[in-house]
Amino acid sequence: MFRQAPHDFDKIIKKLDENDKELAELDAYNNLNEKQIIILCNALKNNTSLIKLNLSGNHIRIEGAKKIAEVIKYNTYLKIIMLESCGLYADKLKSITEALETNTTLSELYLARNEIGSEDAPNIAAVLKVNVTLTILSLAYHEMGAGIQHITNALKTNSSLRALSVSNGSIGVGFSSPMTDLVDTLKQNKTITFLNLSATLLNDREAKILADAITINRSLTTLKLNDNYIGIAGRKYLTDALQLNPILKNLEMTNNSNIYLGNNTSTLFNFRETAEKNERDITLINSLSSSYLG
Repeated sequence: MFRQAPHDFDKIIKKLDENDKELAELDAYNNLNEKQIIILCNALKNNTSLIKLNLSGNHIRIEGAKKIAEVIKYNTYLKIIMLESCGLYADKLKSITEALETNTTLSELYLARNEIGSEDAPNIAAVLKVNVTLTILSLAYHEMGAGIQHITNALKTNSSLRALSVSNGSIGVGFSSPMTDLVDTLKQNKTITFLNLSATLLNDREAKILADAITINRSLTTLKLNDNYIGIAGRKYLTDALQLNPILKNLEMTNNSNIYLGNNTSTLFNFRETAEKNERDITLINSLSSSYLG
C-alpha cells in the first residue's frame, strides 16, 4: 500500500488522474484536511486503478462525506474503503449509506470508532437489505444500543455479508430485544462466518440465549466474545452448545467474569474438553487477534 506523505499529495492526484496501475492501494491515514479529501475524491470518481483506500483518522466534514458518497456511487473499481475514526454520524453517514444502496462493487467497509448512534442504525440496515456485494462490515466502538436491532433484522435476509463486528457497544445488559433479534438472525442467516461481539456487556443470560442459536446455526466458524461478563454458568451453556455444532471452530472468550475478576483459566479446560468430545479444533485465543474487525 502506498503511504501518502504530505509532500506527495499532488503527485498522488496526478497518478490517480492518469490511472497509474502501480497505485492500487492508498493509505492516507490521519494525513488529509477537508480540502484535500475533496480533491482526492474528485480524482477518484473516474479512476479505474485504485482498489483499496484508507481515509481513517481524518476528520471528515459534511462536504467531504458527500464527496466520498459520490466516489462510492460512481467508482466501480474500489473494493475496500476504510473510514475508521472519521467522525461519521448523522447526515455525514447518511450520505455514505445512501450511496452504498446502489453500489455493486465494494466488498469491505470499515466504520469502527465513529460516532454511530441509534439514529444511524436504520440507514445501515437499509444498505444491508439491498446491497449484494458487501462481505465485510466493521461497526466496532458504536453507540447504537437498542438501535442495533435494525441491523440484525436486515441480516435475516442478507445473503452476502460474511463478517460483522459490532464489538465495544451495548448489546447485552438492559438491551434484551437486540440480543433476541440477533439470536433469531443467527438461526436464519446462512452466510455470516465471522461475528465479533466482544465488549458488548453480555452476561450469563445472553450467553444462554446465544447458546441456543449456536445449536442451530451452521455457517458461523468464528465467534468472538472477549471482554464480557460471562461467568461459569454462561460458559457451560456455550460449551454444551458446541457439542451440537460441528461448524463453529473458533470461540474467543478471554477476560470474561461475572464478578469482574478477569480471565478464568477453567474456560480453557472446558473448551479443550469439548474439543475432545467433538474431535475437532475448537480454540480459545488468549488475546485479541490483530484485525480490522476488532
